[in-house]
Amino acid sequence: RCNKKKLCLKHRCNELCCDRDIHVCEIVCGKPLNCGVHQCEELCHKGFCRKCPVNSYDELTCHCGQTILQPPIACGTQPPACNYKCNRTHTCDHPVYHSCHNESECPPCTHLVSKMCVGEHTLRNSVPCHLKEVLCGQPCGKPLPCGVHTCQRACHSGPCQLVDQKCTQRCTIKRRECGHPCNAICHGYEPCPVKTTCRETIKSRCPCGRLVKDIVCNAKSNESNEGRDDNDLTQSL
Repeated sequence: RCNKKKLCLKHRCNELCCDRDIHVCEIVCGKPLNCGVHQCEELCHKGFCRKCPVNSYDELTCHCGQTILQPPIACGTQPPACNYKCNRTHTCDHPVYHSCHNESECPPCTHLVSKMCVGEHTLRNSVPCHLKEVLCGQPCGKPLPCGVHTCQRACHSGPCQLVDQKCTQRCTIKRRECGHPCNAICHGYEPCPVKTTCRETIKSRCPCGRLVKDIVCNAKSNESNEGRDDNDLTQSL
């Protein structure tokens, strides 16, 4: 079989007993033309395809119709640029500063307005009109499902917790035996855990008052305070 390349330099002859010196490719090119609508109908060739030969003899206008291109118009020509103001219906009633355009959506409105943040903490001024969610940065403060704590996240939209998420804040109820916070993971309105040791750091002085040291409280709920180290430091501040 002939293994010579055809003039397109893409396909090979592949014929039996071929005695030709020039091999013309007889396959139709079929590549998309520059217009993006039609395909190349020439025989397979090397290099780029020619521009689309199809012309339109209808006027081509911008979206508002005030700027017009006269025919003939080559296939694939984009609507003309227009310097008149956009006359589309907008979502707000602020003045329009952008020109007529061919894009399906208008540019966002940048007119400055006042909007309440999504957490309803404060009214924010000089906010571009197109911003849907305005955040103030303050703690959210909304009650959590546990009924005890409030959301500590910065101002946000949507729920404070996921449906299956539990509160992980620490319990602040004071322990009877030492007055320090319970500090257990949130347990809602359930009683604080029993037989737990207080891990709060406190300062203690020696009997003469000259030495001060940080120690762990070690007070135990519902038990005597046996875990305290009273050998060296006995007087808690």
